[in-house]
Amino acid sequence: MNENRTRLKGLPDGKPEQHAVGALEGSVQGKTGSRTRANVSIVRCSTRALDPDNLRGSVKAILDCLRNCGLITDDTEADISLDVSQKKVASRKDHKTLITIEYETVPRRKS
Repeated sequence: MNENRTRLKGLPDGKPEQHAVGALEGSVQGKTGSRTRANVSIVRCSTRALDPDNLRGSVKAILDCLRNCGLITDDTEADISLDVSQKKVASRKDHKTLITIEYETVPRRKS
C-alpha cells in the first residue's frame, strides 16, 4: 500500500502467509501408555565464550520458542533432556546457534 492506502499493482500486500513446514507438521506419535521426550542440544558458536550460568540462561528464549511452536511439549526436566554447550569460532561471520532435537518414547509418568 502507498500513502493513500491503495494497493500498488504487482506488489504483495505485506501480510504474512502461513506455509506448512514439513518438519513442523503433526506431532510425534508414541506407543500407548508412553509419552514423547525431547533430547535438545543447543550449541552457541561465537568468538567470545560465556560463563556457565550465562550460557545456560541464554537459551531460555530458544526453549520458549520451541515450546510455543510445538516442537517440544514443555521445557521442564521431565519433558526434555537439555545439553547446552559453546564452541569458539574465528570471526563474527561464523556466529550461529545450532539446535538439534531428537525424540524418544518413554513410559508415561505415574500420577
